[in-house]
Amino acid sequence: MNVQVNIGVSACLIGSKCNFNGSDLLSPFVKELQSIDQVNFIYFCPEDEVFGTPRPNLRIVGGDGDDVLDGKALVIDENGKDVTALQISGAHKFLDHLKKSNVTIAILMEGSPSCGSNVLLNEANWPMGGFKRGIGVSAALLRRNEIKVFSSFDELSISNFLQMRIAKFTLKNNLKDLKDLAKFKKLFEES
Repeated sequence: MNVQVNIGVSACLIGSKCNFNGSDLLSPFVKELQSIDQVNFIYFCPEDEVFGTPRPNLRIVGGDGDDVLDGKALVIDENGKDVTALQISGAHKFLDHLKKSNVTIAILMEGSPSCGSNVLLNEANWPMGGFKRGIGVSAALLRRNEIKVFSSFDELSISNFLQMRIAKFTLKNNLKDLKDLAKFKKLFEES
């Protein structure tokens, strides 16, 4: 089977300077996928869309993105301001953008309060760092709308998905997924 695959992507992963501080989070793996003829990236940054760039750093407090969508958790900025409504608005804009292009798969930036697919920054250690298991607001909304969400670190899973859809796609050796990376492995062993 060899078809055009439309993939939603966090814009920062392909070099857009839309991270909260105006930098990008370019992923060499995602950039390599962009060069495949049958892959069409539909990129978007839900936070840039509603907050602009640069913007205060954001965290989910009291749960994860599913909890935010269910009204059980908040999104606050580094100044302590509740920006939950704007964050949810950005997630809906992202979803609408992807639906217009018939996207059924998305590759998102891990750790983000919008795009984290498995891991969020831990608000208990904020702003010093650290991670916790959880999903971002946009990632949760995409999943609820039947868009398969991958972390940008899920290189093996993404490659397996594409190999089933693109005839000449070949797997590279030593690909790993987020849960296999030393930085995140302990989070997955604890659950």
